[in-house]
Amino acid sequence: MSSRVCYIEREDRGAVLRRLRVLGAQTDDTWRAPSGGADTARVAFATAASWIGDRLNGRLGGRVLDRLCLDVDGSVCSWVTASTTETRLIRAVIEQEGAHESDDPFAEAGHAHAGRFPDLPGEVGYQVLPEGRGAGEGRVRTPVFAVPDVAARAFIDALDESGVQVGSCVTLWQAMLRAWVSESESSHERVVADTRPIVAVVLCVPGDRVVWAWGRSDAPIAAGAFRMRSPDDPSGEHLLEDGDTSGTSPAAPATFGGRLAAEWLAWSAQIGRTPARIVWIGPVETRPGLGGGEIASA
Repeated sequence: MSSRVCYIEREDRGAVLRRLRVLGAQTDDTWRAPSGGADTARVAFATAASWIGDRLNGRLGGRVLDRLCLDVDGSVCSWVTASTTETRLIRAVIEQEGAHESDDPFAEAGHAHAGRFPDLPGEVGYQVLPEGRGAGEGRVRTPVFAVPDVAARAFIDALDESGVQVGSCVTLWQAMLRAWVSESESSHERVVADTRPIVAVVLCVPGDRVVWAWGRSDAPIAAGAFRMRSPDDPSGEHLLEDGDTSGTSPAAPATFGGRLAAEWLAWSAQIGRTPARIVWIGPVETRPGLGGGEIASA
């Protein structure tokens, strides 16, 4: 029995379905949400669930969707300095704090922890990640996922009403680590989790965004994403875009390298970890790279 995965592409800070893509061993179907207001958005959940049910009918394994994969639209991975790593209390720290100075070099002056996370009370799922770093006086600097999940929850409810069972739900960050890190380690000897090297996975789609994650096996410890625009592709097609595949892929723009390096340096300083290996998924530059002296003077 082959697995079926549904990739959910959203917009409006993760609150609205934009597109679905169902993938399997012999399956690659796409559904696009109709344009419209809030009423259309509500109808879209039921319509999308019915569409998936039709795709699964008559197939081996019945009406079971093995995994939902959420895109990272509206999602944030940042750090919180607190005396606890319990998710419920970390949520309280994020939602209630508003006066302490931020330790994020990318945050605006005066922003507290809450200023770095989505301001969507009751609409965000938080997950505390492992491998935080002591910050003195019993406090720990802890990485945290914040994922707007209202659209995903409403969609899962609609699938349930349509008789479609869902196995699990993961973010694109987690799926990247499972696909390109965990699977590659499965053929090696079992080792103690803490001795596994940290691997960075970078997914780049020219004209859209860069998505990256650090992890040991399939356990993320830091992640991020940022938009980019290519002068040759101002439309900025989204991740996992299907359709015409003719022609050659444009080279990856070099302009995002500084942004990616700055984010990685900031994370390394905050949690005291660095990746030992980097997996790149995206176009490859055909021109020679910079030499050591050029990098130093850049």
